[in-house]
Amino acid sequence: MYDKVMMAMQVMDFTNEEIREVWKLLSGILQLGNLEFMTAGGAQITTKLVLNDAADLLGLDSFQLSEVLTQRSMILRGEEISSPLTVEQATDSRDSLAMALYAQCFTWLLSKINLRIRGTENFKSVGILDIFGFENFQVNRFEQFNINYANEKLQEYFNKHIFSLEQLEYNREGIQWEAIDWMDNAECLDLIEKKLGILALINEESRFPKGTDCTF
Repeated sequence: MYDKVMMAMQVMDFTNEEIREVWKLLSGILQLGNLEFMTAGGAQITTKLVLNDAADLLGLDSFQLSEVLTQRSMILRGEEISSPLTVEQATDSRDSLAMALYAQCFTWLLSKINLRIRGTENFKSVGILDIFGFENFQVNRFEQFNINYANEKLQEYFNKHIFSLEQLEYNREGIQWEAIDWMDNAECLDLIEKKLGILALINEESRFPKGTDCTF
């Protein structure tokens, strides 16, 4: 797999330095996920070696990275004031940083690919959708929910164009054919995305102070 990715990036005119930096960034993101915290007057990082490796891969100062992940900074009357985070808040901070870095890397990769394959004047862009498949774990978290939702949207698109619209076209052209019964997932999508669907309710709950899974 590594060789295939390297070859694909070279075909897309990525320089050796760019490829090396992408691998370093992804390795740094993975190392961030290995950071662990404990409570000692606020959250403190217990895996110092992991912190040093992550900081080195990301090109950051390990002390500053530690401060960013375990402290909250505010400007009050022109002065910067820091307060310690809880272990739960530090964990969220770590995960948010990893996701933001990955998103920026993904966006940069797409922009590089689009520049490489740009052809006619009508060309706009090419997007990549990374689909893991519909999965049902013992605990399904919000990220998995979004992945499954994306799959349902793709299934709706497929149903509409392959079944619904094609069959309408056959009827207009008077083609003799046998109608195909197919399962419509519109009700599933309505449950998620309608005005009072799951996404709308999650958004509303997240605006309430001290909103939790239970109150949702």
